[in-house]
Amino acid sequence: MSLDLHGSFSGKTLFFTGVTGFVGKVFLFLLLKNFPDIKRIYVLIRTKKGQKPQDRFQEVVKSQCFDPLKAVIGEAEFQRRMSVVVAVSGDITEDRLGIEQKTYIEICETVNFIAHIAATVDFQEKLNLSVQMNTLGGLRVVALARKCRQLESMVHTSTCYVNWARDGRENPVKEQLYPLAFDPEAMCKHILSLHPTQLESETKELLEKYNFPNTYTFTKSMGEHLIRKNKGRLPITIVRPSIIGCSYRDPYPGWVDALTAAGGLFLTVGLGIVSEFEVDGRSIADIVPVDHVCSTLIKALYKTALHHKMTNASAITAPASTISSPNVGSIATVLSAVAPKISTSVVGGIVNGAVASQSIAVSSGSAPPQRQAESVSSDDGSTFPLVFHSSTSACMNNLTWGLARRGIMAYWNSGKRHPRAIGKADVMLLPNSYAFWVMHTLRRRAPFYAMKAMAHLPAPIGSEQKRKMVGKYEKALARAADLRFQFHPFVSREWVFDQSNHKYLDEGLSDKALEAFPTDTYQVNWWTFIQLYNFGMCKFIIKSIDGRSEPLVPPSGAEVFARASL
Repeated sequence: MSLDLHGSFSGKTLFFTGVTGFVGKVFLFLLLKNFPDIKRIYVLIRTKKGQKPQDRFQEVVKSQCFDPLKAVIGEAEFQRRMSVVVAVSGDITEDRLGIEQKTYIEICETVNFIAHIAATVDFQEKLNLSVQMNTLGGLRVVALARKCRQLESMVHTSTCYVNWARDGRENPVKEQLYPLAFDPEAMCKHILSLHPTQLESETKELLEKYNFPNTYTFTKSMGEHLIRKNKGRLPITIVRPSIIGCSYRDPYPGWVDALTAAGGLFLTVGLGIVSEFEVDGRSIADIVPVDHVCSTLIKALYKTALHHKMTNASAITAPASTISSPNVGSIATVLSAVAPKISTSVVGGIVNGAVASQSIAVSSGSAPPQRQAESVSSDDGSTFPLVFHSSTSACMNNLTWGLARRGIMAYWNSGKRHPRAIGKADVMLLPNSYAFWVMHTLRRRAPFYAMKAMAHLPAPIGSEQKRKMVGKYEKALARAADLRFQFHPFVSREWVFDQSNHKYLDEGLSDKALEAFPTDTYQVNWWTFIQLYNFGMCKFIIKSIDGRSEPLVPPSGAEVFARASL
């Protein structure tokens, strides 16, 4: 007997934020593709630059992201499925999410699932604005969720790098909340009380004092802790993606619509803009396909609802003396009674995000392990929030920066040079800042300044054409410097994000669900992924593939292994 993930969304209503973003579009695509009989999907959209939410949503509908679905089901069926999507005017920085009263009440009365995806991913966003979006935004969605009468579960999207300081292969980051060195509520109030003239200096001081690389990770970390504190009895899960990359399969291989994160690095290397980068080629490049992230969100919603249902059933049938002390191990007993053919690990093995990620012997019904001093406990003693890492570093089949480099150069240097390139794709990976600056100066800055000086000499040595070329190279150098500044904190260290909880998301699911929502890293061929990523950047970002064909996706190691036992 398999768990019915698809059936759990049939006739249900879902609310989510972030639909206009990269992750949000793919999330909506997977919902429409796999749940044709979902009742309603509310999407929160804010007015932007005078453009109304409905108009912004129409831009989402026209996105190339949905073309594959239209091709399979036809325009009429696509419009029918899209008709269940309701664009709600609102803003995560406003009280009650800026939703008008009638719609807010309607959502509270009907919604079964909530996914909070919206955030500012600008690493240098002003601290007070980042708090409003990444910290208080989550609290506002939680406040809505607590009012939803029929809510089954909620998922909050965070980032693996809330634990940026816990690096090293020998120090895996567990799927739990680690204590902060400050009170997040007091910190938020302090930041929101600052005068604009204080923001820059105070931001620098706080990031240095508490060891965060930027305002994004700082405010996301506070958001997790304040959600834990304010969740009440809410069945909530936190999903932490690592570096989100292009799609591997859905909506189609290589799809991307934003020049962010690793994509920006790959494109600038390919175009010859970046020729040196400070990273150890042997280090893990923890890039996860966007469709794997969205599949994790959907499976987390389902498994959290199931976990909550089983926990409540256990509490109802348990002796009165035990109800006040929740025992995660008791979930196994309930599952055995309700679905004897389903492994008890389907939810019983998932560890409370507020507890150190150790194995729980659910089969024997034993008590959960003692809370470690470095973990944060839930105030109400519940098992929520659950935490799942959507990452690739804990798997033997992971990507390294050295492999990424070879894949980028192989793609861009095949055939003639791309017309948008300023040079050959040839990047050096340098393990430390000293080596980086020496090589960067010798290979880029010194030649640039020499060329600049010569371009401004009288003709025939100097010329207007040469001066234009100097301007082009100067912009390239500035772009490379900005990319290094933004991305350096995420490549200068190495992390292993434990997935002890994440592996249970697939337990008990049907073959249909596993096929629809893949998250197994062994299903990814990383060389092909890098080729797809670069192809996607050319096709969807700079709109020029220059005669290069779309890379073919070979059978994965997981698929080959599975066929061997047929």
